[in-house]
Amino acid sequence: MVVDKLLKLPRRSIILELAVVLLLVSTIPLLVNSYETIKVSKHALKEEILIQSHIISTTLGSSVLHFVQMEKRITEDFGSDGFIRNSLEEIESGHKQTEVVLSQYLVKNKLPLHGEIRYINIYNMEGRVVASTSESKIGEVDAHKQYFVKGLERPYIGSDELDLISVRIIPIASPIKSITTGKVIGVIVNFVDMRGLEELINSSLYMVSLHKVNKSVPPGIVNNLNFYIGTTQGEVIYSAFQKNINFKVSQIPLEECRNNSRSVNGIYNNYKGIKVLGAYTCLPELKWIIAVEIPEKVAFYNINVLKEETFRIMIISIFLIIVLVYFSIKWLSSPILDLTEAAKNIGSGNFNSKVNIKRNNELGLLGDAFNKMVDNLNENIKKYIDLVETSPDAIISVDKKGRIVVWNRAAEQVFGYSKEEVLGKDITGLGIIADCIYEINKESPVHRKTGECYGFRKNGESFPIEFSFSKTEVDSSVVTTFIIRDMTEKKEILEKLEESEAKSRSIIDASNDAIIVGDENGNIILWNPAAEQLFGYKKEEALGRGFDQLIVPEGYRHVPREAYRRVLKTKKLAREGHIIEAEGLKKDGTRFPVEHTASLFEIEGRVRVVAILRDITEKKEIEEELRKGNKELQKAYHRLKSLDTLKRDIISNVSHEILTPVTLAKGFIDVAMYENEPDMIKDYLKQVKSALIRMEYVVEDLVEVSKLDVEIRPEDMSEVDIEKIIDEIIAMKKEMAALKGVVIKTKINVSKIKANEDKIKHILRDLIDNAIKFNKPDGEVLIEVEKEGSNVKIVVSDTGIGIPEDKIDMIFQPLTQLDPSTRRAYSGTGTGLAVVKKIIEAHKGTIDVKSRVGEGTTFIITLPQ
Repeated sequence: MVVDKLLKLPRRSIILELAVVLLLVSTIPLLVNSYETIKVSKHALKEEILIQSHIISTTLGSSVLHFVQMEKRITEDFGSDGFIRNSLEEIESGHKQTEVVLSQYLVKNKLPLHGEIRYINIYNMEGRVVASTSESKIGEVDAHKQYFVKGLERPYIGSDELDLISVRIIPIASPIKSITTGKVIGVIVNFVDMRGLEELINSSLYMVSLHKVNKSVPPGIVNNLNFYIGTTQGEVIYSAFQKNINFKVSQIPLEECRNNSRSVNGIYNNYKGIKVLGAYTCLPELKWIIAVEIPEKVAFYNINVLKEETFRIMIISIFLIIVLVYFSIKWLSSPILDLTEAAKNIGSGNFNSKVNIKRNNELGLLGDAFNKMVDNLNENIKKYIDLVETSPDAIISVDKKGRIVVWNRAAEQVFGYSKEEVLGKDITGLGIIADCIYEINKESPVHRKTGECYGFRKNGESFPIEFSFSKTEVDSSVVTTFIIRDMTEKKEILEKLEESEAKSRSIIDASNDAIIVGDENGNIILWNPAAEQLFGYKKEEALGRGFDQLIVPEGYRHVPREAYRRVLKTKKLAREGHIIEAEGLKKDGTRFPVEHTASLFEIEGRVRVVAILRDITEKKEIEEELRKGNKELQKAYHRLKSLDTLKRDIISNVSHEILTPVTLAKGFIDVAMYENEPDMIKDYLKQVKSALIRMEYVVEDLVEVSKLDVEIRPEDMSEVDIEKIIDEIIAMKKEMAALKGVVIKTKINVSKIKANEDKIKHILRDLIDNAIKFNKPDGEVLIEVEKEGSNVKIVVSDTGIGIPEDKIDMIFQPLTQLDPSTRRAYSGTGTGLAVVKKIIEAHKGTIDVKSRVGEGTTFIITLPQ
């Protein structure tokens, strides 16, 4: 009946249909599943590598920027030093000897302050070095250098001056302004050694090796990372893991940073055309780019190996399916009597058995087809044997009694037994894969299985193996095949990769700050331990939930939603990299202040946002305590003006005012000691005298402040020639007024008054000094004295900068100047007007102030007679 049915069907359709169906059913699901698995694994691996690289790049970029900004602030502080500014003005006035004094001052007082500075140059307006910590630099002209040209305009970081960076130096410049006019008179340049920056970077990277790593990053990534710093000109100026920095920055990230000031992440071609996975943080202020790269080939090494192994297994599986198809066809052909014996011979292993059916009908064609099939079968068996023998994997086949019938060359190499030693022996008794057989028997009956176990070599050594097992049954004949691979080397590689994959993740897990990564929908995809501790949500609770619903208070949840809409539309994040203060929400509903910074990157067009957050509750409490403490201190200051406390405050506030003239005097005396020209010595001594007179004024203010509680007795009063005193003070201040172009006018209607002569001199000297000092260039000072009833009124007015109305009362407080910028632009102890007021009050008089900002100030003194 079976034969009849077979004969009624097209001769070739059965074979063709069976072969196609079996191949499709067996191979397509495996191919699709393998392809999807590899694709998903590769995508997840790529995304995780880029996230970790971006965080490392961003963190190290912040460290680099902080280092350079700190060096910039140090240079600005040097540029505002009073001695340097005075000395440069004197040099520009023709005092060449001051160059030596200033250079010595830089060596003794500035260079030791910061170990990262290699040397310091001070330039005049022509770009000539007039003072330096390096004697060989004095006299050089650098007017064409960018750090000099830009330094005249503003503080400047020469981070793109490759001729200097190539010798590991960064020039940082700041303008020097005149104390008297406020105009730029030169440039100070600190040449900073890059070793400090390199040590900072290396210490940050060393943290990678101090922590165990989460297994979310694939093996081998951190050990193969290349971290370097490049300029927007494409030159690499520092590499953490390569001594040779003779390579270029990858082109696309370089153009994004140079043209759009944008940080990017993704797969790019490096300068050699090799594809790399990289994260690139752009530092537009420095014209630098921070790069963390790994070759794509290294990153996807494990995936590529998996792809190759899958391909090999597929080839072998297809071959085994072909064998199965053959046996199936033979079974279907068994009803044909003329082919039965030949089929039995073939089934028993005699593959040369043929039939001799010489007929012109379908049976003859079937016989011819059968014989042709035998020929093809023999050819395929030969190919199979060649494939088995040349396979890099050990292939072992056993019969239904467990006797070894196939033992290829790879099996000889793996287990150490020759083919002659094992053929025909029981594989169980040999014990070479006892563990594997145990694993197979745990799931009985089983016809196909893959797994890992331990094998045993001839010398007794055990080693890890990966095996694929299949069992084929045809009638009562059973063929079992093992495909075995020695995993010793692969296990070692995997162990190393598993050990190294943790290093990248450790930066996140060891961070004291909460690090959160969100996808394009605002849902959380990374939540580190610090985030768990900060917000109270476990990682499992946070992943997949939205930023706005989880950690943002209800009244502010529209902010992240709107921000995400802008990000999806523009692919840009507002205020990226800025530190922003906001309010966070804990799991228990507690609201607390946080500061956070966010950055944006893309992976295959998909947006990712990294947020780094820190609880600033303690910081805010400290600030509030400081504000309260400051108010209490101010109240205590007004309540407790004890003399000892006041003296200590004065000494602290005026130390610079005393030290500056002393330093000037000392410098000029040192120079005069080596000068032979009498005129020059006389000039130096005049300078010394001027400095000592300046110090005398400071000391007089200190003495007066210390006597604020001493009253003026009647016997200390006398008739004073006020006109003469005013003329003397004008003569004394004539040079100071001339330097600013200030004209002093007088209008005196009373020549003599009753007062303490020394105290009146002190009052007028301080008021006239302030009128000149705080005046505008080419301004005017007017001094008036007139009779007003039984009193004398003295008026000193100027056309200067004026005093804000809300700060007029402050100017009579000891040690007070209106703000730090005034303190730097105008020297003084801040005690003058406090002394003036106390002296006037001791005379039973009064002092009033009228002032308008930008127009000038008028002081009105009324003294009883």
